[in-house]
Amino acid sequence: MENLNETMSEVINKVMTYQNGRIGNKLENLFKVKPLIPIHKIIAESFFDNARIGVLPFIESQNINFNDGGLYEVSYSYLNEICEIMDNIQATYLTFTFVEIDPNDQRLQVTPHSQRGMIYMVASLQAINERTIDENNYLLVNANPNLSLEALKISDEELEAFRSKFQCNGHMVLNRYFRKENTRTIHYHIEDLKHTLATDPYEKYTIHLCQISNVMKIISDHNLCNVLDENQYREHFQGREKQMTLVFTTDDGYYDMGGLRP
Repeated sequence: MENLNETMSEVINKVMTYQNGRIGNKLENLFKVKPLIPIHKIIAESFFDNARIGVLPFIESQNINFNDGGLYEVSYSYLNEICEIMDNIQATYLTFTFVEIDPNDQRLQVTPHSQRGMIYMVASLQAINERTIDENNYLLVNANPNLSLEALKISDEELEAFRSKFQCNGHMVLNRYFRKENTRTIHYHIEDLKHTLATDPYEKYTIHLCQISNVMKIISDHNLCNVLDENQYREHFQGREKQMTLVFTTDDGYYDMGGLRP
C-alpha cells in the first residue's frame, strides 16, 4: 500500500539506500557462464578444508577459542525478522563484526572447545555509509531460541567492548598467521539477504569460519579459466588468499555474499 505520508525527500532517500544493489554470491558470480560442474561448491569446500588444516588449529594452539569445528548457525526466523526491520529503517547492510565474547553468555547456545573468550560475530544494521542505525546490533549467531530479537539487541558500547577484546587478542594472533591485516567486518546487502531467504528458506543456516583458498588454482585444476569473470576475481579474491571469511550453507546452497573489510 502506498504511504501517503511519505515525503518526496523520504522517497529519494529510500531509493538511494539501495542504489549500489546486491553484492551477489561471489562463489557463483565468479563465472561468465554457469559451470558444468558445481565449482562454487568445490571452492567453498576448499575454504572449509583450508581452515580445518590451517587457521583453526593454529589459533587453538595460541589459546584462541571458537565454536566447535569453526561452525556457527543463524535461524531463518531471526534473519527474516531482521530483514523486516532493515526495510523499516532503510538499512542497506547486515554487517558482521568479529568480536570476542564470553561463551557462557546466557543469550547464546554455543559449544566452544574451552571456556575462554570465544571468537564470535555480532550483526549490525547499517546504512549505505556503513554506519549502524540507532544501535541496531544483535547477537543473532547461535542465539538462544527462547529469546526475542529485542532481548538479543546490544548497544554500540557493548559491541565496542566485545570488539576491543578481539582486537587485543584474537585479531593480533590472526594477523601473525595471515601475515596481513585480518578481516574485521563482512557486509551483506539487504537484497542478497532477501534473495537467500526467498530461494533457500531453511530453518537454520550454517556459518563456516573459513580461510580463502588459491581460487585461481582451483579454477585452473578444473579447466574453467576460459569462463572466469576476471573483474569479479580481482575484486573479491585476488590478493586475499588465506584471508578469513564467512560462508553460509544449507543442504542446497553455498553463499559467500560479503564484502571483506580488512
